[in-house]
Amino acid sequence: MPRTRKPRHTYAVYSVAYATAAVKEQVERGALQITQPEQLGGQLVYMGDVERTAAWHFCRAVRAAYANPLVFMVVLHRDRQVVARARPEPLCGK
Repeated sequence: MPRTRKPRHTYAVYSVAYATAAVKEQVERGALQITQPEQLGGQLVYMGDVERTAAWHFCRAVRAAYANPLVFMVVLHRDRQVVARARPEPLCGK
């Protein structure tokens, strides 16, 4: 009897950032709304079918986002559905 495969899921971790510090400043002041793709930057941190590895990359991307002031969101997707979203805030004392 053939072995049945377990259902596979695709995991993706994205890091989303403003393109420049000027764009970030204008958005935070409320003077600008994001309307053009050139105003944002993004990075695919991980794409694969291993949940544990995706979780590790998500945590790593969130930690890296604290060091980059332009990053405003890190997202973990499972089969195109959002599983986790992190919006890193500046640490106190910086």
